[in-house]
Amino acid sequence: MNLNRPDWKRRPITTAAACAASLIRKQFLKWSKPVVRYHMADANIIADLNTNLGMELYRYRYYDRDIELVTRLLRPGDTFVDGGANIGLFTLAAAKKVGESGRVISFEPAPATFDALSKNVGINNFKWVDTRQQALADHAGELEMTVFPAQHAGLSSFASPAGIPAGRKHIVQVVTLDSAIGQNEQPSLVKLDLEGAELLALRGSMQLIARSKPHFLIEVDPENLKRMNARPAEILQLLVGCGYTLFSANWEPNRGVVLHRFNDQDVTEYFNLFATVDPNEVLLRVSKAI
Repeated sequence: MNLNRPDWKRRPITTAAACAASLIRKQFLKWSKPVVRYHMADANIIADLNTNLGMELYRYRYYDRDIELVTRLLRPGDTFVDGGANIGLFTLAAAKKVGESGRVISFEPAPATFDALSKNVGINNFKWVDTRQQALADHAGELEMTVFPAQHAGLSSFASPAGIPAGRKHIVQVVTLDSAIGQNEQPSLVKLDLEGAELLALRGSMQLIARSKPHFLIEVDPENLKRMNARPAEILQLLVGCGYTLFSANWEPNRGVVLHRFNDQDVTEYFNLFATVDPNEVLLRVSKAI
């Protein structure tokens, strides 16, 4: 229970009641996965109260600055690619923004997590979302992935971190963005959160980059990348070499998400990188959405 959350000041009675109810519901299997309102997407989502994320969704008005960035940039009719969709936080927000005239393509290889993603898309009747139980890399085929249960599902990866119990090996289908995204499709934004496989996915998207030059939102975690024999500098160099300008997303009071130019090539800590070939247009669009 996080008493520093803004919800405790804005709606203390409602928040206290939600916290108490979550602890009770968690004890009963049939009540432990309620459908709640996910305000960033103006959509419904299943909150698994056996996970920290589920508790947060049930108790509070969930906020993520990177999801806010995505919703500021997307327009009706756009195509969004969600690489490493997990249960669908980005997918649902993007689906609501692009609407029926748009398209969302979501990749999530872990079986139980893919099932949760599919259910969340289904309860909102987002028929323009294409969910795929596949992993992104630099080649097509199959790879062994360590898959974790609910609490650590977001850590499922090709090279899993040490010290997390109950992981199991699972063979997953692997595709490249070049092969998975049709020649006639023009994604405006691609998000990659792949627990260290982000460089592989970028290397598998060179034709897409040459054809469409989509914006990218990429998790850059030195520890995750190291387990995949990759370095943050390789991601930065690949994108800059393709003509991209790099930003980091930050949050400011009264403004929400803001973009700052990224200059430091020596990345030692986790952050999300935003890359675009049209920085002036992006900065204007983000600022106008305030």
